[in-house]
Amino acid sequence: MSDWVSWALANNLPTELIFFIRYRPDLLFDFKPTNEITNSPCPRTVHNVGKLMKMGVPKELEYELFTGAAGEGFAAEFVGFLTVAGSLKCGRRKHITVHIPGRRRYHMASLLGKNWQVQCIGTWC
Repeated sequence: MSDWVSWALANNLPTELIFFIRYRPDLLFDFKPTNEITNSPCPRTVHNVGKLMKMGVPKELEYELFTGAAGEGFAAEFVGFLTVAGSLKCGRRKHITVHIPGRRRYHMASLLGKNWQVQCIGTWC
């Protein structure tokens, strides 16, 4: 996974997608061939999700487009992740305390930091 993360950073994939893969690394290699020729998560299809994000997909179409790119399970988890991450705004508080158990706290802290940087520069949090 670290090779893919390095590649994704070098190729300017959206940070939310990189954070999600670091949070759920098993979804980077969850390829399941089917007779219906549907996509499932693998580095190529996850990259396709990143390309869609960079094109500026409207929120109401994210689930459908991400499903087509990387499969329904990936899309459901990723859109849920984006929804939760988007709701973590700092407001105008100086300090915020968030309890995230286990190793995943580092990934969520990175995402929180990104949200604060984007949403709070220029305002006192």
